[in-house]
Amino acid sequence: MISKAKNIASYLEKQGIKPGDKIGICMQNCTEWVVIYVALAAFGVTVVPFNSWWKTEELSYGIEHSEVKLIFADTKRFQLIQH
Repeated sequence: MISKAKNIASYLEKQGIKPGDKIGICMQNCTEWVVIYVALAAFGVTVVPFNSWWKTEELSYGIEHSEVKLIFADTKRFQLIQH
């Protein structure tokens, strides 16, 4: 888990993300959610969890109003975000 969290932190740096930036997690409850959360918290960003039951309209509203710079999403939520 620690190596995965470090890889995520490295990815954030490469994307220009800085501590204090808002990053979303939009996925069902799973091990990956926890790993991503730990990586984001350790990196110092503000974690914005989105409700995994939300549909396209709700996700669009949440994303627009939360000012997230990046979102980690599972396949199902990614498809909803794309619409």
